[in-house]
Amino acid sequence: MRYNDAMKKLEQLISPNYIGDLFENIHAMIALVENNGVLVSWNHAFGEYKNTSASINKLEDVFYEKDRHHANWTLSIGSYEHWTAELFANEEDHPVFCDCSLLPMPHDRFLFIAEKVESNSELQHLIERLNRQVKMFKLESE
Repeated sequence: MRYNDAMKKLEQLISPNYIGDLFENIHAMIALVENNGVLVSWNHAFGEYKNTSASINKLEDVFYEKDRHHANWTLSIGSYEHWTAELFANEEDHPVFCDCSLLPMPHDRFLFIAEKVESNSELQHLIERLNRQVKMFKLESE
């Protein structure tokens, strides 16, 4: 059985009554979002992330500036999108690298799913160094 066929069968077997319980037990951050980006509700994992900053009220608030445009563009066109982004972290923490999806839902809403990309520390240091070099290059070019 192909993966898509297996997932369709699983969708048919899961009752809508259990979706909330399923979302609460998933480690990925999940949020229901209005088409204007306002956060409507979220699971426990997203709630823990949201509690790190009182200023997170819209989807764009979870992203650094460079990824905000992409999230807003996806909301405006109203289609499925999948991308990797850095989620905002408070000043003491490093950015959170996530595999993100935005799925259109009924009533002009979207389901936002962000799963942390776990990497080994050596790769993480390389990414951080490259990000610093990009910032320095931008400053020098200005």
